[in-house]
Order: sequence, then structure tokens, then C-alpha cells
Amino acid sequence: MVLDLEAELDELFRGPVASFVAGRNRVVKELRAAGRKDDAAAVGKLERPAPVAWVLNRLHFDEPELLAELRDAGAALKRAQETRPTADAYTSEREAHRAILRRATERAVELATDNGVNVTADLRRRIAMNLELVSAAEDVRPPPGRMVAELSPLGFDALSLDAPLSPPARPSREEAKAAAERAERLAPVTDALGAAEREARRLAREAELAEASVGRAEKDLEEAEARVEGARRKVGEALETAATARAKAEEAARAVEEARQALAEITAGAPSR
Repeated sequence: MVLDLEAELDELFRGPVASFVAGRNRVVKELRAAGRKDDAAAVGKLERPAPVAWVLNRLHFDEPELLAELRDAGAALKRAQETRPTADAYTSEREAHRAILRRATERAVELATDNGVNVTADLRRRIAMNLELVSAAEDVRPPPGRMVAELSPLGFDALSLDAPLSPPARPSREEAKAAAERAERLAPVTDALGAAEREARRLAREAELAEASVGRAEKDLEEAEARVEGARRKVGEALETAATARAKAEEAARAVEEARQALAEITAGAPSR
């Protein structure tokens, strides 16, 4: 059987950090056994992912559409910064990027927490920063899914949520007021959307747990029914054995009685001395 290296690497980077080294060594061993020395050497050099890198890897595997949406929003905001659109257009792109970045950060934190990672305020900040860098960069190497270290702002055109890299023309007082009012109206909507999505994911996880519990209960019921059926068979077999033993005992008792009667007859008919 040919070893699917990409599938093995997906499993390795998606799995728990604690088992990364053992999993990597297993893959290296299998590659060497298959004569793939170059691949084995490359895999053997892989380092265990840092916490932030691991979280982004999990987001890549578990929420690929969310990560793609973040990148699209980052690309749109970057275009808005470079083309110097109207204040309304830029504000709209900035708020859209802010909302998806917040959603992606919340989901990444959830994934980390669900997998036993202690998410401190500093770790949360670094997760958000790395997600922003991913959204700003045209190409990240290694990409989410294969990351082993955090990204550094150096070498990236990081997006700013507060001011564009190339600021648009200064808006008029009326435009600024309208943009501020629109942002104020949009903020609670995006917050409510994020809360609703988190609640939906929580309920989905509860449903999955409930379904798993039902499956286990059904399995336990099947096993219990099988044990009951086995006990019934044993009771039936015991009853048959008892009936057979009783019949044999009765037959033996009849034989003893017949023997006694025969002995009595012989004794009665014997001449006295």
C-alpha cells in the first residue's frame, strides 16, 4: 500500500500538539520502510507547532470557508486602501473585515479551548494578529494547515483596522457623520451575528453530543437485550437439563422400587431352614 503523505501530514497537523512528535516519527519510519528517504528526511525536520500556529492549522481544517472569507475580506480592504475610494466605501470594507476577523478569532479561540488549550489574553491577541496577517498576505509559507511558528509583522503588509495604509481623501463633515452613524448601526448587528453564530455552533456541538449519547444508549440496549436473550437461553437449557435429570431420577426410583419388590418376592418364596 502506497503511503499518502499529504493525508498523513493533514492528520499530523490537525491532531493534538502533544502527539505531534510521536506521529511525525511514525510517518518518518513508514517513509523509510517504503524507501522514500528524501520525504522521510523532510518530515523528520518538522517542528512541533507553536500554540498559535496549531490554532490556525485547526481553523484551516475545521473552518476552511471561514478562513477563505477572512482572506477575501482582507484582499478587499487592501484594495480599498490602495485605490483610495470614497470614505463610505472604505468604511464599509473596513467594518466587513473587522467583523470577519472577530468571528475568525472567536472560532479559533473556541477550537483552542475545546482542545484543552489555556487561552490567555496574550494568546488571544496573538491569534488575532496572526489571522490579520494571514488576511493581509497574498501568500503565507508555510500556509495554515502546515504552520509551525507564529507569523511576524515584519515582511507583511499588515492591515490596520483603524486607518488605511494609503488613506483615502479626507471626507466631508457630512460624510464622516454618515459613516459614523452607519458604523454605529452596524456594530450591534455584527456583534449579534457573531453571538448567534457562536450559539449555533454551541447548539450544534450539544446536538452532536446528544446524538452520540443516543448511539451509546442504543448500543447499551442492544448489548443488554443480547445478555437477556442469552440468560433466557441458559434458563431454558437449565430447565431442560432439570427435566431430564428429574425424569432419570424418577426412572431410577422406579427401578429401585421394582428391585425391592423382586427381592421381597424372592425372600417370601424362599423355603425356611
